[in-house]
Formats: sequence, C-alpha cells, structure tokens
Amino acid sequence: MQEATQTASIVDSQNDYPEYAGPLSLDTLIDEVERRRDEFDAISHVPRDMVGKMKRAGIFRASTPKRFGGDALPPPRFL
Repeated sequence: MQEATQTASIVDSQNDYPEYAGPLSLDTLIDEVERRRDEFDAISHVPRDMVGKMKRAGIFRASTPKRFGGDALPPPRFL
C-alpha cells in the first residue's frame, strides 16, 4: 500500500501571522537589510520573513491614518 504524499499549497506553507516576538528596533532592521541586500536583489522581492520584521518595527503603520489603526506620522517624522 502506497502512502499518500500531501503537497502543501503556497498558502499553507507561508505564515503571514507568526508568533509575535516583541517590537524590533529600526537599527536592527536596517542592519539586517544591509546584510541581506544581495539576496533581495537576486530574488527581486522582499521575503515574507523580512516583511514580518518590518511590521514588528512599525514601518507599515507609521503613515497609516489613526482611524485605520496606524500611527499617522507625517513623512518627515517617519523617515
């Protein structure tokens, strides 16, 4: 009797909501981006693990209006 192999879909294999590991400092994030820039260039996108770290550092919510749960920072302050 053959054992059935299960193929995970891309949705199953990628977790958009990993366990929250606490906030991440912007300096730590920048250091990792600098170390991995050749990888990002080679694959032509930012990997999901890095997007998760950017979320932890608050990058995606910085310019989001408060009514949508963001920090509503003006661009000069955010950058």
